Amino acid sequence: MLLSTGGRKMGPMDFLRALGQPGAVAGIASGFQFLGRDSGIEVPFNLTGYKPSDSILALLWTGIVNTLLVSLVSIVVATIVGFTVGLLRLSRNWLLSTLAGFYVEFVRNIPLLFFVLFWYFGVLAALPTPRDSVNFLDVAFLNRRGLSIPTPVDAAGFRWALLAIAILIAVQWAIARWARARQARTGRDFPTWMVGFALCGALPVLALVVAGMGTAWDVPVLRGFNYRGGFVLVPEFVALFAALSTYTAGFIAEVVRGGILSVRQGQIHAAKALSLPP
Repeated sequence: MLLSTGGRKMGPMDFLRALGQPGAVAGIASGFQFLGRDSGIEVPFNLTGYKPSDSILALLWTGIVNTLLVSLVSIVVATIVGFTVGLLRLSRNWLLSTLAGFYVEFVRNIPLLFFVLFWYFGVLAALPTPRDSVNFLDVAFLNRRGLSIPTPVDAAGFRWALLAIAILIAVQWAIARWARARQARTGRDFPTWMVGFALCGALPVLALVVAGMGTAWDVPVLRGFNYRGGFVLVPEFVALFAALSTYTAGFIAEVVRGGILSVRQGQIHAAKALSLPP
């Protein structure tokens, strides 16, 4: 059997070799060799030290890191905002509950792309020039070119603070296990939540504050037409972060509200009968 491709006849062996190299017969390059080529694409915001002269694989890794970063910070902020809005919607104050309900209904009926465009063109594009930047305590500056924030010159103090936080979390986990075993054995309660607030809330914040006070900072300074020094969060990152946070917070608020309302009224009455706090 002979096959004709591009005016040339192929035998059975040529056909089998073509199957092992897809696109070779048609002159189309295949495989992943292109990942080693120079990308030539400039990325204004990256934490990996990427340069346009790096490979396409390095460009792909930079995109992954940027996606993980904006996802992480958006999850944290959206959870805080959504939890707060969910509680406000259950408030007995008419104004608070109405505003929270309007926010949730508005967010859930608008596409996410609208929020991205709103924050980028409606908010960030309307910000002042670098010379008239919005000043935050003379350490952070917001303008149409992004948010300039200070960076630590030496991060050794923060590494020690993160190690201390990890140890405090491990101690809290051990205390919680011991408290459950003690309560099962003796029936005596232990203030696990209070201890957890101190170990995983107050002390980590104190560790970060101490690390920040003992570290030299590179504060942005206006030189010419822009700020130099520190780190710049480009408008694209800020717009995407703000859009994801405000959009997802509306759905989280409904989850929180639905979870609270799912508790049966009989359980609430039983808890009040046992003198449990609200």
